[in-house]
Amino acid sequence: MQVLFKFILINPALSLGLITSLCFIFYWHELKGNDKMVGLLVFCYFSFDAYATYLAIQHTHNQWLYNVAINIEVPLQIYIYWRISFASLKILITGLFVFVINMINLFFGQGLYVLNTFSYIPSLMVISLFSFMYLKTNFERIEENPFNNFLFWFSAATLFDSIVSIPTISLLSWFAFIYKDIAYKLIYLNKLVYSLWFLIIIIGLVWTSRQRKLLSL
Repeated sequence: MQVLFKFILINPALSLGLITSLCFIFYWHELKGNDKMVGLLVFCYFSFDAYATYLAIQHTHNQWLYNVAINIEVPLQIYIYWRISFASLKILITGLFVFVINMINLFFGQGLYVLNTFSYIPSLMVISLFSFMYLKTNFERIEENPFNNFLFWFSAATLFDSIVSIPTISLLSWFAFIYKDIAYKLIYLNKLVYSLWFLIIIIGLVWTSRQRKLLSL
């Protein structure tokens, strides 16, 4: 476990995941129901990544864990957008369809030990669409400052992460077998974007908490 802790300190994504989880614990009493769901999502991301890192340190195959994580994290993200869209039937049907496709690919398609790109990339496209729609709705509300809404920050982080991850993961699945030097750069880019996802969420948490306190004065 000491090795894992040292790895967290030198790994930006894991470090920021830990810091973000701690921030949610600190601000938990201030958060609304939907904001707390984002906290649960962040904790899932960090927990799976920490365990995957531990397996890697033990020289144990960990790709299966990422595929399992996809089938928990993607539905949870879609569920968050279903909640904040006032139980939209379209989002519910889309979410169920995405879940079924992911499960079919996991058990009957690419399987546990290969990154499930056939289902994961379409899932990212759906999530990016939902985040874009939410951001668009917030900008159209002229009477409200979107930056004072934590879910705006979460959606901005998610849209940025999805837009970059879709081409990165698509290229990575191909370059990994042909140009390994390019593949390593793509992996680094993906980790950088993932780290920024955590960082934007931290900024959003701190900013919205500060604004709430100013308004209560």
